[in-house]
Amino acid sequence: MPTITYITPNLATAAQLEAKDFALIAKMGFKSVISNRPDSEEGVPIPSNEAHDRARRAGLRYAYVPASNHDLFNDDLLDTFEKALCEMSGPTLVYCQSGTRSSILWAMVAARHISVDVVLRVLTKAGLDLDFLEEDLNQQSVRGLPRRAARTAAGHSVQLSNCRQERERALEAV
Repeated sequence: MPTITYITPNLATAAQLEAKDFALIAKMGFKSVISNRPDSEEGVPIPSNEAHDRARRAGLRYAYVPASNHDLFNDDLLDTFEKALCEMSGPTLVYCQSGTRSSILWAMVAARHISVDVVLRVLTKAGLDLDFLEEDLNQQSVRGLPRRAARTAAGHSVQLSNCRQERERALEAV
């Protein structure tokens, strides 16, 4: 079982999971798993379809949001990741090869909703040194306001309720 890093009380990241890990994750109290590891990436021990099946058998919700290193700042990927986060029941475990991509994705999405200073403090408190992201986080912060307004106008407020709870927990964690 890889080391689990709690970014917030309701969201954690980890390195690549193995088939046997899903039952353990459920026993630890996680309700959902998001995989950010592309199936096409070298060394993937468990493809997404098998991970989905293992998660389901363990009673976990599962989402596959593959993120290659060069796509981490792509708005479509960030939108897809944000949607998956909002639709998952917490606590949620997000994984990739090392856990870093998943942490970066969380930070980019969080910057759309809470201040960059708070995002960086939350990451630091979790033991993650991702200060090099500050400029990219600031860009997401600027993008966040119109995106939130558009989603609310389109009636997505129900889907964002879990994200609001996550933002509140992140602020409490600082």
